[in-house]
Amino acid sequence: MPLEVVHALDFFIWAALDEIVFPPTESRPFSDDERHYNAILNRHFGIDARSTAEASFAIPLPPASGDPADRKIPATYFPDEGGLEVTAAIAKDLAVLNNFEHRVRRLRDVARLSSDAAAVGAKMPTSRWVLVNPEAYSGYFRHIRDEQGLRFADAPYQHREAVTMIAPMAAVIARDTDDESRMLFKDGWKAAEPVIAERLLPDCLDPQILLPQTA
Repeated sequence: MPLEVVHALDFFIWAALDEIVFPPTESRPFSDDERHYNAILNRHFGIDARSTAEASFAIPLPPASGDPADRKIPATYFPDEGGLEVTAAIAKDLAVLNNFEHRVRRLRDVARLSSDAAAVGAKMPTSRWVLVNPEAYSGYFRHIRDEQGLRFADAPYQHREAVTMIAPMAAVIARDTDDESRMLFKDGWKAAEPVIAERLLPDCLDPQILLPQTA
């Protein structure tokens, strides 16, 4: 998958996780960065929808079971013109969440191959281990929502871009890193062999590799 598409999927992860916790009940304005990354996804997935919508929509779907608790609301964080591109929105929504879950699985796989950080005395700074916390990646999104009180829809574009870099790095700390503030979570750290982490988690050790390269 082209790196610009992976980065676009990463960009919408925060929005997707917010919408799971807080299903939309009203429309909200879209910004230029959302239209830009949505256009990248539309081109990649062959979705014939213009990425020019000015505001989202919130249309509850009737519950399939007849129980109001099962009522579903389609993804609304993709700025497709016309608003009713529900099938395309759901397809992109699944791609975004699959991208998120794929990274979580890789983090957990590395953690299973690693030693408990406390048991081996791995602390920052360290030149021997890569520190991995498989739950810190998803935990970071909860942190900015619950601790900082910030959600994707209200965040400035600079913060949205920053989160695509910060969230993976919150879960993986490279060797020779001495910034104690990187360890936002105290528990759950594993000490991974560098060769394993570098092979399986390159995008967490250096998320900037997913940024589109410009000449």
